[in-house]
Amino acid sequence: GGNKMSDRIIRTKELMHKSGLTRASLYRKRQTDPHFPKPIKLGARGVGYTEKEADEYEQMLIESRDLKELLNL
Repeated sequence: GGNKMSDRIIRTKELMHKSGLTRASLYRKRQTDPHFPKPIKLGARGVGYTEKEADEYEQMLIESRDLKELLNL
């Protein structure tokens, strides 16, 4: 219990909202970025992602941005 991260499944729309990425960017990252959250099939056409993986991915984007800024100094 306690401080466990959420295992809630979120849809692409919410992932776009959380990450600030467009649908096209998400699609491209899904193809090319090995860290991108693994899609979960929801029915015939829909996909979702676990909120936990989405949050971890978001954190990683922030950290890699911070790293790039450090390296650009």
